[in-house]
Amino acid sequence: MHRLIIIFLLISQIWAVDKGNRYFWQEDYENARRYYEEYLQRDPDNAAASFGLGATAYNQQDVEQARAAFESVLKTSDPELRAKAYYNMGNTLFQQQKADESLAFYRKALELDPSDVDSKYNYELARQLLRQQQQQQQNQDQSQDKQKQDQEQQDQQQQSDSREQQQNNQQDQKQEPQPSEKKQRQEQTENEDDSSQPEEQQQQTAQAGEEKEEDQNKQSARAILEALKDEEKIYMKKRLSVAQSKKLEKDW
Repeated sequence: MHRLIIIFLLISQIWAVDKGNRYFWQEDYENARRYYEEYLQRDPDNAAASFGLGATAYNQQDVEQARAAFESVLKTSDPELRAKAYYNMGNTLFQQQKADESLAFYRKALELDPSDVDSKYNYELARQLLRQQQQQQQNQDQSQDKQKQDQEQQDQQQQSDSREQQQNNQQDQKQEPQPSEKKQRQEQTENEDDSSQPEEQQQQTAQAGEEKEEDQNKQSARAILEALKDEEKIYMKKRLSVAQSKKLEKDW
């Protein structure tokens, strides 16, 4: 960006206060300002002295004092001096980051002096800066709007998730038996277990009895078989002894 052109033209009327003008061009702004302030105490309506005070204060970075001094110059009927005052007023406002206000004063300066190249240059510079500021502000607003929309969507999503979680919790509570129902079911199950236990024991006892009786039957059968075998052995012995006696008798 081009630098602002700042030119303080101390025109013919200031020759009446040429000592202050000399201090100004020597960049002795402290003595120049003191001289103009003392001069204005004697002649408060002197537009040339006010113009010199404004130019000096501006170079001392006292923008507020410079602006006040230039405003008093605008009361003069001299169009040339008024044009320069408008121009310098535009400069002070531009330095205060008030590009939109400075445009109005540059425009006033051009109305009084259309051939003022410096006023034209600074006017275009201020307008370019103003467009940039407006574009930046627009981008910032759009960014803030987007952030706001994103935050709203996030909040809505969180609320939706929260409602869904609550519904799921309520559904789970409906499906899960209440403590009283749980207790009743548990007692019922225990009762069923208790009632079924004697029947199982009876079945087990009956089965054990049957197995015992079967064992006894097997043992009795084995005893009978053993007894039969013993009787058969005795019978065979008897038969053998009879046969031998008969044989002996016959041999004899």
